[in-house]
Amino acid sequence: MRNNQTHARSFSISGLTTLVLLLLFPCVAVASHWAATDRAVGSHHASRGALYGDLLAGQYADRSGHQRAAAHYFIAALQQNPNDRALLARSFVASLIADSPDRYTLARRLPESSLGAMMLGDYAILNGTYSAARAKFAGIALHGPLGLLRPLLIAWSDEASGHTDRAISVLYPLTDTFPFGSIYALHAALIADLAGRDAQAAKYYRLAEQDGGQSNLILAQVLASWQARQGNNARAEEIITRAATDHPALNVAINSLKRNLANPIITTPLAGVALAEFQVAGELRSPDQIAYPLAQLVLLDEALTLDPHLSPAILLRASIAEETGNIPLAERLLRSIPSTDSLYPIAVMRRAALAADFDSGLGMLPDLLAIAIAAPQDAAPLELAADIASNAKRYSEAKELYTKAIGTFGPNRPESAWRLYFGRAITEDKLDNWPAAKADLHRALALAPDQADVLNYLGYSEAIRGEDLRGAQKLVQQAVQTSPEDGQILDSLGYILLKRGMIADALAVQIKAAEHAPDDPEVNAHLAEIFDAAGNHLAGLYQWRRTLALHPDPRERAKIEAALKHDSIPSGI
Repeated sequence: MRNNQTHARSFSISGLTTLVLLLLFPCVAVASHWAATDRAVGSHHASRGALYGDLLAGQYADRSGHQRAAAHYFIAALQQNPNDRALLARSFVASLIADSPDRYTLARRLPESSLGAMMLGDYAILNGTYSAARAKFAGIALHGPLGLLRPLLIAWSDEASGHTDRAISVLYPLTDTFPFGSIYALHAALIADLAGRDAQAAKYYRLAEQDGGQSNLILAQVLASWQARQGNNARAEEIITRAATDHPALNVAINSLKRNLANPIITTPLAGVALAEFQVAGELRSPDQIAYPLAQLVLLDEALTLDPHLSPAILLRASIAEETGNIPLAERLLRSIPSTDSLYPIAVMRRAALAADFDSGLGMLPDLLAIAIAAPQDAAPLELAADIASNAKRYSEAKELYTKAIGTFGPNRPESAWRLYFGRAITEDKLDNWPAAKADLHRALALAPDQADVLNYLGYSEAIRGEDLRGAQKLVQQAVQTSPEDGQILDSLGYILLKRGMIADALAVQIKAAEHAPDDPEVNAHLAEIFDAAGNHLAGLYQWRRTLALHPDPRERAKIEAALKHDSIPSGI
């Protein structure tokens, strides 16, 4: 039903060296400089042993994923060799990854670093020194992804110091540039709106909406807030509805978004800077910008330092934490979104999905059911609750939840409802109501005829019940065509061929199944049975012993162990 595997990745300074340092320090020939530094240290190790030891310790900590320790040792090495620019750059990168407070001190020594200039500008604007912030932001290089951010930060620092005209004049010439003109127009509108210049704000909001392309959450929230505050509630609700249509994941939050229509999204220049940094971080998330993972993290962390309540940034940062295997951080970030926030329902859904992946989802059921009541038009919270209950083997409860989820669609069920019928079918099967399960499987296939999991489940279930084996084979062969490398689906086909007496074909298919699912006890058990049916008893015995090592369920284990005592092959597993 759901893929519960989490693929953990971690950042490594050595893995990001070339890409990150070329982004941060385009004028420093870092690779050759580092090599020269290492050679110099190596040739003078007797007199510079402490420096060399700190470098080695930093490199080892980095490779081991201990980023705080890596930052500590690189900075210790830098203290012994403060004029080494390459070591300075390396220490700065380490401090960024470790979120060390030393990153600001190091940034001040790196005027060529655009990321450092941005961070120092943020620090200045956070402390109310707006002219100093503007000067730092002006030090960001025009090229590269941070170059897109530079005019936004300068404009907001101007607005913070009361220079609204100058702020808008920075952005206005850029509103017709592609593809970020709409972002510049949006921020010009926000600045005018914050300054109480309604006519100017209306002009730039119209421009942002015209050039914004497909609706996105930030654009929708900002435009809806403006329309609601102008007394155009119907137009505001239309904007939110369109955003949810374009992005169905927002459906769960549509009612909370509508309840907060009139709340302005940006109430201070500080929040404007945070929003700009979040938006550029979002651009770096696109597939063609994979070279900038560290810059994206720094942008998000800076945005949340300036505006800790910027919930879209919290959600994005939590996603990155989850992808890199830092589940506690993802959970902590999601919990920081309060129930009064428009995006709280999305945070609950994400927390529940995380909990389900780690077998602790039952505790999230009350929250999911509360979200379902608040968003009765959306099946997603009920579906997730049903999946969690089913995974916990609470099949009666799961069946009821799947039924309620199906009911949210009314008479015209979309193709995506196949998942709900499939989920309910599994619970009905577990509750020994095969006729109802079979009917739901056919309903799922009527909506999505090529879903391999449904085809496989129906075909295999019919086969083990001794129903139409020829029809079961046809169903599973269709599933194999859709997912030719799925070991469990191949296993179903091998088992059906065995039951039909097509031993040679069954053996060929089952060997492929074992190749694609080598650690699945059921797949290996069926291979043993087919070996025996083919007359190869020794191979069968070997395969049964291998199956025991794969921890089959207790009933199958007892059957296999009893048979192996008499050197006989169990059947009907």
